[in-house]
Amino acid sequence: MKRAAAILLILIALTLAMITLLTIRPARADPVPCGPVKTMLDRLVALYQEFVVLTGQAAGSQVLVTLSPSGTFTVLAVRDGRACMVLAGEKGQFDNGT
Repeated sequence: MKRAAAILLILIALTLAMITLLTIRPARADPVPCGPVKTMLDRLVALYQEFVVLTGQAAGSQVLVTLSPSGTFTVLAVRDGRACMVLAGEKGQFDNGT
């Protein structure tokens, strides 16, 4: 009887371990879209009609902000000829300090 109970406990433990292993996955972020600066800018023009409206420097990278007439915008960090998308959004507009 003790042997049957021990086997049952082992089977339950193995089943729970398999369920955990098969259902719990570590969180992962989507890869950041990066590419040559010209390619990234050309793609933003083609897909969203976004053009560079602001440039600056931050944390050792050049920063480019693009904006479309419909309000979509993208922030790119540029380093060593490669641009990586930092964020993108909608309803972007200039408020001129108001």
